Order: sequence, then structure tokens, then C-alpha cells
Amino acid sequence: MNIGTKSVLFGVHQFLIHPVIVFYAWLIIHRSLSTLAELMAIITHDLGYWGLSNMDGLEGSKHPGIAAEFWRRRFGAFGDEVADLIVGHSRFHAKANDLPLSRLFRPDKVATALYPIWLYLLLANLSGEIKEYMRLRGSEKYPDHQPRAQTQIQWFLEIQGNMVLMGIQGEANVALNDFLKKDKII
Repeated sequence: MNIGTKSVLFGVHQFLIHPVIVFYAWLIIHRSLSTLAELMAIITHDLGYWGLSNMDGLEGSKHPGIAAEFWRRRFGAFGDEVADLIVGHSRFHAKANDLPLSRLFRPDKVATALYPIWLYLLLANLSGEIKEYMRLRGSEKYPDHQPRAQTQIQWFLEIQGNMVLMGIQGEANVALNDFLKKDKII
């Protein structure tokens, strides 16, 4: 079974747990209930991982486009609205496709920080995705995730901090990323 499928079935992107936590983060960030389209994006935004052989490699980075395509092909204008939220939830996918970050970006990042440590690490170890995540820390893709952590708990605490900052910085983060891209810093 591919790691993407494992993640959706019993890993970090588990199809019931992850959307509930993202919805809770949505309430914290936006201080309002989601529309139906936003709710559908919250529930399905990571289902594009299904069948993929990695989480953050070339294949895994395409998961928002895969999930969005499902909505665009089947649900007309409503599907386009859901798809636009999905493709903008990933900073890497949005950047690669010259798309804006969506209202789902910030709650998705803050959701990582809302997981209890024991639950996140249990799911990440069950699926095996923790190995890929820890291997990529400090890489070209994640230069802000420096390899200071020695244990999984230390690593997750660092990631939680990074995700909270991304989630609460919101528009300031978008402006900073635009500045860094313009000057070819990232």
C-alpha cells in the first residue's frame, strides 16, 4: 500500500480525524462557520494523497490538484469553488502553479499545531510518513525546518511552532513569501 493511501486511511491525513481538526482550526482562524463549499474543501482537501508514493516529493506535492480535479469534473461551478480552496491550501502547490493561497491555507497549518503530540506521532508512525517528514527537515524544500530535533517529539514540537507561525501570520506571510520569491531568496 502506498504511503499516500496509508496517510489517508490511518495516518496524519486520516479522512475523519484530520478534517475535524482542520474545521476546528477554521473556527479559530476565521471565527465563523464555513460555507458548504468551504466545508467540502476542509473534508476533502488531502484526499488527493490516495495512491501516491510520497508525501512531499514530486508526486505528493500534486495532491491538491488531484483532489481539486475531482471537484471540477463532477460539480460544475460549485466544484470550481471547492477546487479553488483546495489548490490554495498548499503553499508549494500554489507557488508552483502561480496561484494565491486560499482561506483553507491558514487553518490547515494551524491544525497541525492542534494535534495532541501522542496522536500525531501515533498516526505518523502507523503510516510511516514520519520517516519522510523527518528526513526532509532542513532540506531545500523546508529550509525553515532545521534539523535540530533529535527525537520525534522534539521534531514535532518544532513543526508545531512553524505551523502556528504560518497560520497566524496570514497575509503577512503571503507578503513575505512574495518578497522572498522576488529577490530569489526562496
